Amino acid sequence: MAKEFTKHLNDKYVKKGELRIVFEMIPVDFDKLVPMLISGKADIIAVGLTRTKHREKKLGFVNPYQEVDDVIVTRKELLKQSWKDKIFRVQKKSSYKKVLIENSIKVEEISPNFNAVDIMGFVSLKKYDYTLVNSFWAKTLIKGFDNLAIIKENPFRKKSENKLGRKKEQRYTSKLIECLYSQNQKGIIAWQSF
Repeated sequence: MAKEFTKHLNDKYVKKGELRIVFEMIPVDFDKLVPMLISGKADIIAVGLTRTKHREKKLGFVNPYQEVDDVIVTRKELLKQSWKDKIFRVQKKSSYKKVLIENSIKVEEISPNFNAVDIMGFVSLKKYDYTLVNSFWAKTLIKGFDNLAIIKENPFRKKSENKLGRKKEQRYTSKLIECLYSQNQKGIIAWQSF
């Protein structure tokens, strides 16, 4: 998909003799994404970011590609227990920590190298009991774990918009990404690092 997108951009925007647009995907720890973008080492954060006031101060966002709720994932054996006094494990630097703390929930951040799949795997293996993830990933990934469930009662964020991040001053980046949307609305999900 990245090759097709780059070809489309070059065909549409680059004249003969001009430097061509090059796409390079660089794997980066989640907590390093925003600093890398701000420092100019990247043009786009191609992972779903929830637009928060804190993030909005540092970077711009393209139009949303997905609307999700925050949901609690646990093992089926824990469904009848109260989760309100338990510890939730979330990815370091994710927006989930703030949401949980605002709701007086204990939270422990784990390595930014572990994403929703990994954390749900740890819950399945009984290393952790609870996590908060977006509803798209929970509903998609839970199919691979026979012993996990989504808790229905949920006071957390509803209808959050997932977006790709860009440098504030680079408004053209939004136009390029929107061009991709028109090419393949579902393809953007493939950019997420799972």
